[in-house]
Amino acid sequence: AQFQKEQDPEWLGPVQFSWTRPFPTLRGFKEDVADYLACVVGVGDEIAGWGTVDFRDCPRNRILQIICQSEGTLQGRGGLFKELEREAAALLRACPVLDSGDGPGIEWVGPLRLAWTQPPTVLEAHPRIVGQLKRMVLLGDVVAALDGKSTAAMPRRQVLEALASGQRPTLLAGTIRSQFRGAAGLLLAEAGQPPQADWLGPVKLAWTQPPSVLHVKPEASSEFNHCLCAGDILVGVGGQYTRGLDRRGVLMLLVGAGKDLHFTPADCDYQHAASAALALSDPPETEWVGGVRLLWSKPPTVVQMSPSAARLAGDDGHVG
Repeated sequence: AQFQKEQDPEWLGPVQFSWTRPFPTLRGFKEDVADYLACVVGVGDEIAGWGTVDFRDCPRNRILQIICQSEGTLQGRGGLFKELEREAAALLRACPVLDSGDGPGIEWVGPLRLAWTQPPTVLEAHPRIVGQLKRMVLLGDVVAALDGKSTAAMPRRQVLEALASGQRPTLLAGTIRSQFRGAAGLLLAEAGQPPQADWLGPVKLAWTQPPSVLHVKPEASSEFNHCLCAGDILVGVGGQYTRGLDRRGVLMLLVGAGKDLHFTPADCDYQHAASAALALSDPPETEWVGGVRLLWSKPPTVVQMSPSAARLAGDDGHVG
């Protein structure tokens, strides 16, 4: 049947095309679109080609023939990434060298707020891009590559120059460790009196010296060198010891740590000293104090022990 103008935009499998020139435009896609696209694209992006074949100024029928007669994947261009290209170029003109003090440097690049770690870590994504990408962009995601080249050793200027030249970023879901890095970057940027404890991704740390774990969400319990429990101690970050460092010093290490975080179970006496101060202020009904979960009865009652505390408990159930 003859294609009618009112049928535009048109669905081709999981991708909805609008037959614009010089390139067709992406108007929508379904969840399984990843199998058909060579890079992350957003609604409003232009579709540059199929495999190595360019779609520039091709009519609809020619594009359909190209897709039918050759193997390949769709190549996206523009939209959100045009914005990244523009904003990266503007940042290079306005601020070629970022004066970030002793922190990692944090700034908006188009719709993404980045911490200039290596690779760059996403701290926030502007609400306008929600629903335009294949998946939601989350705290701790990383800009892992630019046109397939790893950003693991790229400084800020090199990343911005690559974006400004039109190189395409690859956004990857962050690990638990990159969530640590992203949260640390946000905390460093905050002003005001520092709190006694902070959530870093799925782990809440008390700012003792060295820092101690207060709470662990289930998804983080097995991500580190041992099964993480309340009362464990963050003894090392990026090959450096945390003993003697204040909150800011530890956050600085976390921002640049990559994946090298080392937790260890502590002896119970140290666990009590590390986290009991937080338990004294407005305690809930039950709370972890070191490796022991206490019910705040009078006197307090032990209701649960971490594995490290249980190993050190005597036959009568007393710790220490």
